[in-house]
Amino acid sequence: MHRYSAELPELKKSLAQHAGIKEEQIMLTCGADQAIEIVLTHLLNSEEAIAILAPTFSRFEIVAQKLCNANVVLFNNIRNIPDAKVVLICTPNNPTTEEVDMRLLEEAIVNNPNKMFVIDSVFADFGNNNVSELVDKFSNVIVLKSLSKNFGLAGLRVGWVESQEQNIALLRKGVSPFRVPLLNQKIALAALDDKEHVGRTLKFLDEEFSKIKNTFGNKAVRKSKVPFFMFLTDKPREARELLLENSISVVDSTSFSGTTTGFLRIAIGTKEDNKQLIAALTQWVE
Repeated sequence: MHRYSAELPELKKSLAQHAGIKEEQIMLTCGADQAIEIVLTHLLNSEEAIAILAPTFSRFEIVAQKLCNANVVLFNNIRNIPDAKVVLICTPNNPTTEEVDMRLLEEAIVNNPNKMFVIDSVFADFGNNNVSELVDKFSNVIVLKSLSKNFGLAGLRVGWVESQEQNIALLRKGVSPFRVPLLNQKIALAALDDKEHVGRTLKFLDEEFSKIKNTFGNKAVRKSKVPFFMFLTDKPREARELLLENSISVVDSTSFSGTTTGFLRIAIGTKEDNKQLIAALTQWVE
């Protein structure tokens, strides 16, 4: 622990093998949050535009506006991308749970060679597509990932950026080389050695969501294998307050820019957590 913590080669090798890319195409960050900050502050100058496929995680909009002084343009059709320097796409999406069709995504990248596509794929292991494959194909693609979701290690703060070598070199400029503590990297490497973890997690999530779906039917929406779902309601704030009264914290649709329907974004918890959630939500439905 007396040494400064540079990037652990063994960890980068393991991540690269998992994604199917080269070690040189990976830059470790202190969680995906730092990856967002590094990428957007390096790509965007004041008053330049970033187009964000909405709705999505609010942190992108906050960083673009507060740290970069950029203009945020929201859009909802990947076939019709607004004029912008950077395009932000989250797949599988938070909060909608949807995946962007890979064919449409590739078409968008090909048709917009002067735009840099930043793809938030922190839920990659919960989807059907490997967006890391785009890194070798296209020089205008940057992928963001972390261990916070797939391995449940949010407090470990291990994230990374995937892109072609020249982009990684650009992102390293002016950034401290000591971003992720060595101990955290060692723990991350040990976690990645558990090859069966993701499979067990996916099985558990499917089983628990089936219970929720059987109770609430079409009100419970989950279009990929992400560890959360959308609960549709035309009174999202009131529903969130009801759950808070039952010591259950969720996010409602008013927290996501560009939403057109009311919903709660709810994590799939432990078996006991889910029992309490079903009981509380049943009060709301009744």
